[in-house]
Amino acid sequence: MMDSSERLQYQPAIDGLRAVAVALVLLFHGGWTLFSGGYVGVSLFFTLSGFLITSLLVQEFESTITISLKAFYTRRMKRILPASVVCLVIISLLAWRGHFASVEGLQTDISSAALQVFNWRALFRGQSYAALIGASEPGPLDHFWSLSIEEQFYWLWPIAMLFIMRKTMKVRDNAQIRAKIIYIVTFAFVVIAPVIAKVWGPNAAYWASPARMGEIMVGASLAMWIRTSNNMTRVKSSGSLLGCIGLVAVLVSAMTWPSESGPAYVGLFPIFAIASAATIIGAISIGRFRSVLAHRLVVALGRRSYGIYLIHWPVFVLVDENRFDLAKGTLFTFRVVITVFLAWVSYALIEQPLRHGKFSWRNTFVLAGSSTAAVVLLAMTLVPKPPTLFAAEVDAGEVSLGREQSSVQSIPTTEVDQLGNQEPIKMMVLGDSTAVALGAGIVSWAKEDLSRARVAVVAHTACGFARATSVEDNTGNFRRDCDQTLGPQLTAALNLRPTVAVLMVGLADSGPMIWSQEEGVLQPNDAKFADHIHSEYRQLVDQLIAGGVKNIDWLLAPHPTTWWLGNLGHAPESLRTDLTNTWITQLASEYPNIIHIIRFDQWLEVKEENGDRSWRPDGLHLSEESALKVMNDLIGPILLTH
Repeated sequence: MMDSSERLQYQPAIDGLRAVAVALVLLFHGGWTLFSGGYVGVSLFFTLSGFLITSLLVQEFESTITISLKAFYTRRMKRILPASVVCLVIISLLAWRGHFASVEGLQTDISSAALQVFNWRALFRGQSYAALIGASEPGPLDHFWSLSIEEQFYWLWPIAMLFIMRKTMKVRDNAQIRAKIIYIVTFAFVVIAPVIAKVWGPNAAYWASPARMGEIMVGASLAMWIRTSNNMTRVKSSGSLLGCIGLVAVLVSAMTWPSESGPAYVGLFPIFAIASAATIIGAISIGRFRSVLAHRLVVALGRRSYGIYLIHWPVFVLVDENRFDLAKGTLFTFRVVITVFLAWVSYALIEQPLRHGKFSWRNTFVLAGSSTAAVVLLAMTLVPKPPTLFAAEVDAGEVSLGREQSSVQSIPTTEVDQLGNQEPIKMMVLGDSTAVALGAGIVSWAKEDLSRARVAVVAHTACGFARATSVEDNTGNFRRDCDQTLGPQLTAALNLRPTVAVLMVGLADSGPMIWSQEEGVLQPNDAKFADHIHSEYRQLVDQLIAGGVKNIDWLLAPHPTTWWLGNLGHAPESLRTDLTNTWITQLASEYPNIIHIIRFDQWLEVKEENGDRSWRPDGLHLSEESALKVMNDLIGPILLTH
């Protein structure tokens, strides 16, 4: 039976259920096939939230004849935001340092997580949950979708409850009327979930808030049912039995539901929520079931379940089989130990102190808003865009010195994963705008046959390999962009472990430069200039080798044509090109088995000898079509020999 004196008091067994829920998620994300449906743990969380929040709101209204929205939102912000903000800041800093290198749209992921709309971000991205979690390079915030759904519920449900409670205050038998209203709302969401799946597809059934709200509302309905007409007395002798049956149903679902199809993707989660509701009844009923869930260790884990859930996925992404050569069970244990330890630290140093801190509602709102804005700003300014994998859609004809690099798109990694056992070459393209243009051809070449290569393009207009200030850079914008390209973006690309690098630089490294104020402006024909260039180029090559690159194919740039309109006025472009090619050739002699010189200059000179402008329409940069020809006829065969 239920202890009526404790009906709305703290129940340790509820935290025990939280521990069960988060354990299922950990097992699922750990890749244990026995728990292919371990994602149902999130659904259990949803139903628990609906039950607890509704119980608290009803209790508050019955005690005070109102619901203080300010107090409710203040409590939620103090409970949820501190650890969440810290997590997002740490993810941003790790990304800035080159981690999560190939995660596309991480800036938007962080912003969406901070703004509590990550589930909609995931839906509009067009990937299924299984594909997202199972990707070869998963994002560190892919688990934030469920937190976003709960937070959306927290924002809307108190307002709805206050409206319902006030409108029924003067109605006879208002408790029953309120309960029936909640039942109707719940039924509507239960019905709409499969409709959403049918009309908008399985992804919407999983990600969309309306499709998942039924699970939360089942918990809300349970809270209303318990509070009306002493309904718990009807199950007083079977509360533990119901809890056991519910838990068995939860575990069976966790072990039998497939990860990529099945009930989860056709809108049947609200039906599963009935099992979750049964476990809640068992947890609040006196009996053996509650006693087991109220074990001190289980409760301790449950009280930290928010931190465990928040932290576990970034840890799982970072601590993976590529970085740690461990057996599956050992790796999983290692991940869980790290996760639980960090969650314990977060609970003691972040969550509890701030949750119980004496902040007014006004200060809490200001801190919440400012910290959210700060996270979004941090993501936009600090998190580098990833190197582009299969960067197509580069209009090379629009790339020229002084213009921004064209935008690029990407092919999902899953297309490569479907190739079977054939392993594509991992390669990167580095250089200035001539490399941007060439990169379009390399990408098109790779896309023609996905078994050929995976390509990371790390190139930017006017960005050579000299880390100096160009006299031609009047605004300083190019230096800033180049620091980003040769810094975080290059580091991120190397984290992909490419084995081949294709380098090309045209005029970017052969104009007047300033390395130090003491030296002043150095001209490209100065001995000190050449010394700096050799040092910079060696540093780059050593960095590539340290990053796992085995072969560096360095193209010698051809002379700009007579129709090139970008005359820079300091030295004839042909002379500047020759200087750069000389430096590259000299460096190659120091790395005979690594740097391979490709005489692109001679090859293209023959193609253009009759004034054929189709290769380089602007006189300097290849068009996308001609870049593809270069790949097929010259570079591609060389790459495939490595």
